[in-house]
Amino acid sequence: MKKFTLFLLPLFIIACSKSSGNRNAQINNRDELVITTKDQKVNLVMSDSTIYMQLTKDVLAKVNEDLNNEKNKDHGNNWADKFSHFVVSNVQSLVNKKLEYPISEIKDITYEDGALKITYYHTHIMTFNKIQDEDKPVLASFNESDAKDFVRRFHELKSHWAE
Repeated sequence: MKKFTLFLLPLFIIACSKSSGNRNAQINNRDELVITTKDQKVNLVMSDSTIYMQLTKDVLAKVNEDLNNEKNKDHGNNWADKFSHFVVSNVQSLVNKKLEYPISEIKDITYEDGALKITYYHTHIMTFNKIQDEDKPVLASFNESDAKDFVRRFHELKSHWAE
């Protein structure tokens, strides 16, 4: 199985495979603003009411393929096979989830020192700020123009709520 790196709390697994190229911020068919990291691994998405982070479809497909291969391996020991299947199934369950917060729980989003900074009204165990890829915060992995579009959209939404 390909190497994977677990970060802080095991909500995200980021595949080590790299891809080149950059994507610009875009509005998807659900009126969500989607920005993607420069290496095409993670999407940060803003709807009218929530912000969430998840692996991109390509990375998620590769991770699931690798995990399925690992789950189906025969380790030659019934207990080892059961334990391996249990662990891999739980990791697979976690990796297919997204980290999501209502916009109402987010106080502010800024772009400083090359990274998005998200401030919350309350302390949370897991935040977008804690997700890392290869010891680098994922929030520092977006194109500057995409990140600034994300900040601008957040402030537009918050200002509409204040009216």
